[in-house]
Amino acid sequence: MEVQAPLLILLVTLLLGLLYNYASSPRKGSAARNLPPSLPLFSLLTAIAGISWPSAPSLADINHLLHRLQAFRGPITSLCLPFCTAVFISDVDLANQVLVNNGSAVSDRIRPSTPIHRHTPENFGVAISPYGEAWRSLRRNLVSGFVTPSSTKHFAGARRQVKEKLLERFTSEAAESAGIVNFRNNLSRVFYSLLVSMCFGRDLDDRETVELDRTMKSMISESAVLLFFSFLPRLIQKVFSKFLFSKNGGKHSAGILLHLLKNGRDHLHATCYADTLLEFELPADNKGGGKRKLREDEILDLCAEFIGASGHNTPIALEWIMAELVNHPRVQGRLAEELFLLGRIDGDQEMTSSPYLRAVVMEGIRLHPPSPSFFRLVGKEFEVGGYAVPKGALVFFNAASMGVDERLWEDPLKFFPERFLAAGKNAKLMAFGGGRRMCAGSESAVFILSYFVAHLVKEFEWRPTAAQGGEQVDMSAKMDFFMPMKTPLRACIVRRDNKNTNKTA
Repeated sequence: MEVQAPLLILLVTLLLGLLYNYASSPRKGSAARNLPPSLPLFSLLTAIAGISWPSAPSLADINHLLHRLQAFRGPITSLCLPFCTAVFISDVDLANQVLVNNGSAVSDRIRPSTPIHRHTPENFGVAISPYGEAWRSLRRNLVSGFVTPSSTKHFAGARRQVKEKLLERFTSEAAESAGIVNFRNNLSRVFYSLLVSMCFGRDLDDRETVELDRTMKSMISESAVLLFFSFLPRLIQKVFSKFLFSKNGGKHSAGILLHLLKNGRDHLHATCYADTLLEFELPADNKGGGKRKLREDEILDLCAEFIGASGHNTPIALEWIMAELVNHPRVQGRLAEELFLLGRIDGDQEMTSSPYLRAVVMEGIRLHPPSPSFFRLVGKEFEVGGYAVPKGALVFFNAASMGVDERLWEDPLKFFPERFLAAGKNAKLMAFGGGRRMCAGSESAVFILSYFVAHLVKEFEWRPTAAQGGEQVDMSAKMDFFMPMKTPLRACIVRRDNKNTNKTA
């Protein structure tokens, strides 16, 4: 059987970690620091053996491993690797202690030496830039104009246009295939149009949409692998990247983004993200101070980050939510009735007027977080849960486990949006990360998800297909960076009679 290079490197790294952790002498001062419980050798090997590893492992595989290890050793564990200490947390209270009480100690993310997007000489972005004044300024520019609920009105026209395209595609496909539609195919073709409108201030034609979709999926897939190996020494990272990825891919990606940048900003759109970046002045993170304009390659990196982060995980979350609504006609019926009573549902005011709509979205995110785990780099030593976490360690947070922790959620595997109608439930979610490096676009993502769920449910009744025999949709997940549905959602849609929306109840 052929062994793929990424898997081989992963297994060798884990083997070295095990040998280092169990066969060598303890690190200097490790006993005094009282590290979290070390993973038992037998338990770790059992958990690793129970996973069907892909040829190119990613952070999602760490999440799968964390699920298995939590049963062996509890909510906080550690593993001393040859190059760093890894700490794994699967408890929301411990996670909050780290991210909030020790926020300054975990305000950085690891920065791979190999460029993630490969079309620029270095990594540059809100997600991975070092914590400091430059990072705060970049994040402030993004949040203030583009990913807050108040900014959604600036792109209402683009959002409405994309919504009409999506409804039209579903209607057309249903007419040709006995009411059955492929949710993922239709959504991916139109969703990038909204993001390009926000980022570059222009529309996409069909050819550009297909090309951008293919490019961003390739970039995200490669980024997932590079981030997974980013805790290895820089030399190994570079060798691994050159071995696995072609150089032409990065140049092709840069060409597409540069084309959109140079040919953007038509008169139909408000100020776009690229406009702000062209005018942006980056403060220096040094004692000399001063500011400078962003280089073109830095602007391309920021635009790729903007489109890549939202263009993949938001559609995945929307597909999961709609699949849950297909499987739960009672919830779908109640939501349709409430949306009918609201009437117009285009703006922020209408969205916030439907607590049940937000509850449906949050329940979907709880059960199916697009990013099942996230991690932080420790800048200075701190204590949590009575254990020391040393400087230079990587702390992995298992958001997926926290979302189904039976100590926090009654009947945690049940899709029951009513639980989010109670105050304080949102604070228990880690789906968007937490602390200073929490996802900048979390509220914008919830708004966009709410917008499309509202229109899809108000326009159509969503049912299982005849091929499914009236049974529920397969809710298995694919082990990938953003954990999509293993089987793309196919459903039978029927246009609603808004005089009697509660057919599915």
